[in-house]
Amino acid sequence: MTNENEIFKGEILEGFAVSGEYVSNLKDKSAIIIKVPHYESFPDPDHEGQTLKKLVLRIELSDKAQMDYYPNGTSRKEMGNAWGVLLEKWLSKRFEFEIVKQKVRGMDKLVLFAKALK
Repeated sequence: MTNENEIFKGEILEGFAVSGEYVSNLKDKSAIIIKVPHYESFPDPDHEGQTLKKLVLRIELSDKAQMDYYPNGTSRKEMGNAWGVLLEKWLSKRFEFEIVKQKVRGMDKLVLFAKALK
């Protein structure tokens, strides 16, 4: 188990997106955007053969872990209202996660919502 103030050394798990479960274990729930956000296409879990376009933010968490974050509509709106609609201007912006327990596809999940820090 690493100390929250310790900087990661060695390899980091790839393809691991930030989750409510991961963030709930952090004392400091803030993050910073470390790469210009972009859109990617992903398979639509509800419609076979179709894709969804998702916004991808590469972030660094307070424990120095770097992960991808796929903000939901509420979080995108919060960030857009705070920082504008030009994604390149989101680079180096800070935000905090709020964690809310919600039903997602019939299961209780810890859902992340971003609150922009100005």
